[in-house]
Amino acid sequence: MSINRLNFPHKVKGTLVSAIGISLINGLLIVTLLHLSVETLATLVLHKPTLAVIIKKLVFAIPGPIFD
Repeated sequence: MSINRLNFPHKVKGTLVSAIGISLINGLLIVTLLHLSVETLATLVLHKPTLAVIIKKLVFAIPGPIFD
């Protein structure tokens, strides 16, 4: 990327925008799928339906590293 930085700065910008966009879309997709399936996971996998509320709150911490 350092070679392209000097010769093709628009390509570097495009690469960074694509990488951030893909990460954001993946993070939001994972959060949505987890949020929709939390009750099933808490009941069938963890055998503690009361954990669904806690997991629903923690699910929104997943895309946090994307914005750092």
